Amino acid sequence: MFLPPDKAEEFTHQDDSELAEIRRKLARFRTDYMATISTHLNWGASYVVDDVYRCFIRPDASEQHYVNVGRGVTVALMLLACLVALWLRNAMQAFQILLQIRAGTGLIFLLRWY
Repeated sequence: MFLPPDKAEEFTHQDDSELAEIRRKLARFRTDYMATISTHLNWGASYVVDDVYRCFIRPDASEQHYVNVGRGVTVALMLLACLVALWLRNAMQAFQILLQIRAGTGLIFLLRWY
């Protein structure tokens, strides 16, 4: 199909704008995904370092030591998450694991408001 030059330019521009929109959506998705991953890794590392390591293993270490341990725990958590992701066969298994971990905590979450 042949288009006149003015229509061909408009058609090309339309394709470029649609492609640009798809690229923007993918970039937005990628940044949201990475923000979520980094948030959960930081939460996990802070729980391990502040609530376990600092209280029970080395309570008198320097802040730089805790920062370094936190970095190591972040890498370990990422590797553990990768292993679990490889072990899972489908998304339903992940959902079942979450249900098993949170089983029995509903009453605690309700009672905290009283």
